[in-house]
Amino acid sequence: MTEHRQIRVVGSDGLRNAKVAIATEPPWLIGIQLQDGTEDAAEETDLFASLQTLRLKLEAIGILLCCHGALANVFPSGMARQMAEGRRAYRITRGQRPTRDDLMDIFAPADCSAVVTVQQQMDWIERCMASDSSRGLSCSAHAFRSSAMAGISARGQ
Repeated sequence: MTEHRQIRVVGSDGLRNAKVAIATEPPWLIGIQLQDGTEDAAEETDLFASLQTLRLKLEAIGILLCCHGALANVFPSGMARQMAEGRRAYRITRGQRPTRDDLMDIFAPADCSAVVTVQQQMDWIERCMASDSSRGLSCSAHAFRSSAMAGISARGQ
């Protein structure tokens, strides 16, 4: 089955809408159709990984998706990836452990001025983990570190 929704995208020509198709069961495929007719898709081990791969493809043509999964401080823990197939991720606040209240749908709309590239998101997560670990705090470090590193390794970065 597939869920269909509209997601805002931002590029050099401004804001526009895109049609997105999201798999609700394996294989975890996400497809997108831009207003100009450009289409692309990504299939990975879970929806968050599929979203990251699709974002990388869109970044190559100067487009960012305006959804929660593209915010710097949003990332799934390993457990969230397993339990929700990467559909839900934590909004992370430095120095605080995320709670269930911080879980959000990665495809929910986000302010287009707040979204970042995949690399910027990974860099933020790494800085957060390093900073909190050095102070004896948790940016959910262990769960996020293995999840973040798996995402980087899978893309060969």
